[in-house]
Amino acid sequence: MFKLCRFARLTFVLLLFAGFSRSTHATPDLRFDVVWFCCPCYPDNHLCQTQFDHLNFSSPNGHYLAMTTDAHRAEVNAAGNVLAGYYNTLTDGWTTNSAAQKAALIDDYITSGFTTGPKPAYLVLNEISAGNWPSDATYRAWLRAVVHTLNTTYGYTVILYSPFPNPAANNADWQALSTDCYIAVENYLSGLAIKNNGFSLSWCQSQYQSSVTSYANRGVPKSRLMLGEHFGQTSTDLPDGTTVTWGRNTASFSDWDAAINVRSLAARNVGFPGFLSYAWYSDTMLAPDPDLIHFEDTYGSNSLPTSNPLTPPFIITQPQSQTIAPGGITSFSVITAGNAALVFQWKFNGARIPGATNNSLTLTNISPANAGHYSVLVSNTVGTTNSLNAVLDVKIPDPLAADTFAPGLTPYTIGSNLVGQTNSSGRYWTAAGPVGANISILSTNLTIPGLAPSTGNAILVGASTGPSARFNLTNAITAGTLYYSFAFQVTDLGQLNTSGGFFAGFNNSLGSQGTTPTVIGAGVQTKLAASGYNIGLKKASSGSLFDTTTYTTGQTIFVVGSYTLNTNSASDDLANLWINPDPTTFGAGLAPAPTLSTTSGTDITANQIASFLFFRRGDASATLQPAALIADELRIGTTWASVTPPLSTALIPTLSVTQFGNNIILSWTTNTPAFTLESNTALDNTNTWTPVQTPVQTSGNQFIVTNAIASSPQFYRLQKQ
Repeated sequence: MFKLCRFARLTFVLLLFAGFSRSTHATPDLRFDVVWFCCPCYPDNHLCQTQFDHLNFSSPNGHYLAMTTDAHRAEVNAAGNVLAGYYNTLTDGWTTNSAAQKAALIDDYITSGFTTGPKPAYLVLNEISAGNWPSDATYRAWLRAVVHTLNTTYGYTVILYSPFPNPAANNADWQALSTDCYIAVENYLSGLAIKNNGFSLSWCQSQYQSSVTSYANRGVPKSRLMLGEHFGQTSTDLPDGTTVTWGRNTASFSDWDAAINVRSLAARNVGFPGFLSYAWYSDTMLAPDPDLIHFEDTYGSNSLPTSNPLTPPFIITQPQSQTIAPGGITSFSVITAGNAALVFQWKFNGARIPGATNNSLTLTNISPANAGHYSVLVSNTVGTTNSLNAVLDVKIPDPLAADTFAPGLTPYTIGSNLVGQTNSSGRYWTAAGPVGANISILSTNLTIPGLAPSTGNAILVGASTGPSARFNLTNAITAGTLYYSFAFQVTDLGQLNTSGGFFAGFNNSLGSQGTTPTVIGAGVQTKLAASGYNIGLKKASSGSLFDTTTYTTGQTIFVVGSYTLNTNSASDDLANLWINPDPTTFGAGLAPAPTLSTTSGTDITANQIASFLFFRRGDASATLQPAALIADELRIGTTWASVTPPLSTALIPTLSVTQFGNNIILSWTTNTPAFTLESNTALDNTNTWTPVQTPVQTSGNQFIVTNAIASSPQFYRLQKQ
């Protein structure tokens, strides 16, 4: 058994005990039909779409189709079936390729063929060399190492075709193989042989049982055997003179039909854990396609490898992790095996989502609140299965321009002038006004709850004579909506009066100028109020309004402004201002209702936005703005989300475990890459956690590590790097 424990510092620990008990897992029937398309090929060798469709039959649990590519994944999944991988030239190159090289070649072959979804869990290999295995110990060792590597390093559940129905030697090699794979016994009973034995069920069973006995005598239990059968429309001899003893073998239509049924029943009675069908393409008898399809249907009507009672649901394709921008639409879905009735319940961060009871979940108007782990509980009349977690990462778009007043292409030295600085993106500040006291760099930051933390420095804005500071955009904006945001804190109201004026906003010009600009777009205003001040909005040269809330010196304020450029008239632009917007809206795809909004008055001159300014209105205009305020974290963007990045929540992976034979498969989502898998033999702080050396593989949206189950307890954790 195992236990999943959670520890602090983004560390997760999985405890595995020796004597890991085997449990019944939701699974499709272990029935593997080896299929590849050859259409058109030759009259005596072909498999076309209709033949494929009849092998891709539906059943309550579903079954596997072993193929070399996933070109037909959608069809297989739509029928409730599952893809397995198939590799046909196992022994090729064994004298020149090491076992590690051969295993890597096979994995590369499968990986390159299965590109539209997860790599198959099961891999069928054809086949043990009948000529080399009996007497060549070097070959046997090589083959054992290939299979072991495919199982333990690459994570496949391997099924290995064996041309030995009744092996008589090499016990240690058979036993070693069976720990890493199922052995698919090629005990082919031909239609002609079954006819000649009077379609005897007991004869067929005795032939299959002899294989079970022979392998048991080699130390291989029946639980590690599968039965392989041949379904080719074969004659008695091949062109090279080989005598055929498999497949139809000249049996008549009705005799072959009866033979398929009786040997299927015999296989079921013997109780092999799995069954493989092979050579559906072979037609040396030149049987017409309707006959081929009829025999496929006869085969499909037989329950194999056993009576196959309904199992808990099996998820073929897990929900996939995604990264979505705010305001977007996304869907999660699962593909399940079989055609039994299912009930679905989607969960978000482990909690059920009311009404989310379909095989897919669609989310609209995505916001940061939607970020997290999504999974689905799938149920039928005999059990339930939980999907893996899919991670939704809401990607906040970068602003068009921003400045944290931190060192960039110029040093932003504390106490130095803001004018003349250039940030790391090449955006620069120029003087816009007369010579005098400058806006300066200040060593502090302002914190807004729910907003991404401030970094770098801040600036000190004063009212006395001196240049305003212009933050230049690369190109003027002439259409659409532009947003800005920043935090500020008034430290000295000075001579601010009850009429007040603006101290920041968009401007229509670039570069330097010797006079204080008068053009403003979505300007932030302040005016004196009882016991403090009010904040207002000025559209452009006119269109001024104030909020009635009173703020005090030392209070940190977060403002977001927007200006929408319209072209129908000279007074149709829209200016909005949000004062301390609700933090739950930060990063949202749509802006909330503004605190202040106006279209009154003429539009911004030249109908364009080219820069943003922090103003110094001068000694003669000291009544128009506070004597001193701190401003921090200027952002300019084309969306609300880009100027209101929320406080990020770290994506925490879930470490999952699945047992396959004598191995455990440890997995976690690829959307959380900055974690290392570590192991230990005890939860004792004096012991050292060490990185697991087994290579990390990627399959779909999962990192996967395959480890053998140890003889003593093992602990695993994901450690934040």
